[in-house]
Amino acid sequence: MKNITLLGINSKFVHTNIAIRYIKKMIEQIDGYNLTLVESSINNQLENIIREVIESKPNILLVSTYIWNREFVFKIVPELKKINPNLEIYLGGPEVSYNAVEVMEKFPQIEGVLVGEGELIVKKLLTKDRSKVLGLYYRDSQLKLKFNGFEPPIPNLDIIPFPYEQWELEDNKGKIFYYESTRGCPFHCSYCMSSIEKSVRTFSLPRVKKDLMTFLDAGIKLVKFVDRTYNLDKDHYMEIWKFLVENYQPNLTFHFEISAELFDEEVIEYLTTIPNGFFQFEIGIQTVNKPTMKLIRRENELEKLAENVLAIKNNIHLHLDLIAGLPKEDFDTFK
Repeated sequence: MKNITLLGINSKFVHTNIAIRYIKKMIEQIDGYNLTLVESSINNQLENIIREVIESKPNILLVSTYIWNREFVFKIVPELKKINPNLEIYLGGPEVSYNAVEVMEKFPQIEGVLVGEGELIVKKLLTKDRSKVLGLYYRDSQLKLKFNGFEPPIPNLDIIPFPYEQWELEDNKGKIFYYESTRGCPFHCSYCMSSIEKSVRTFSLPRVKKDLMTFLDAGIKLVKFVDRTYNLDKDHYMEIWKFLVENYQPNLTFHFEISAELFDEEVIEYLTTIPNGFFQFEIGIQTVNKPTMKLIRRENELEKLAENVLAIKNNIHLHLDLIAGLPKEDFDTFK
């Protein structure tokens, strides 16, 4: 029986890591492994995270790597390998998927890097010879880097189990729980890694409703959808919204990342009826400078965006995002 530890380092204590929970659920379908989640934040001491990982006695360590924790991860990996030279360390996530060769050359302590969606790759890594696993960078017996090609995107997302346990929802009602009803992005923004994968896939509506009822029954405070652009498929997103409103709870908020200019008059009218505070939207404007929009391939319809934002601002909490330092911008244009 081997021990596998899944490490997620969040940007804040109240956050949860959905990726390591997905992977844990997939590995639970395989016999022969004891699984431990180690979840911390970048505000914790490096030594404490290392100690918690070592105390879990892992044979294999799977690490979720993002922009907010990459420096932490790159400091932890060599230290863990010093303490346990036999530990197999694999990294996954967007901060290593697109520069895997560079990362593995810089950190010889890393056994491999999982590229893309990790759920099926991990299962194959644990059940097949590495030379037959797509989506994996690894070292062969001569320590040469090898890559067998990309694992295709998962066509049927419903095969991925719901990531959370009922007990952890009920015991951590003050934390932020992340959820997705779609994967992929159709846009081509030059600054965003999500633009690399073009296919957009959805979890089925019956599956989504079942998952959301689990959140509703647990009585938690905030669920953040991590769909790249939630409001792409009107039939899909409106059905979900109507289901949530039918099961409205006054102390629960659902957060969505949306493109405001995609809303038509029917959707705007519907949104004005949403109970105050039940929904909150994060709207990625990024820039209002037209030369910059063209360069980054993100040409917003600013007039329609402004009109729609003003129409829904009274009952929906809004976050409007800008990115500083884009091409053709300086301090004056950003102001």
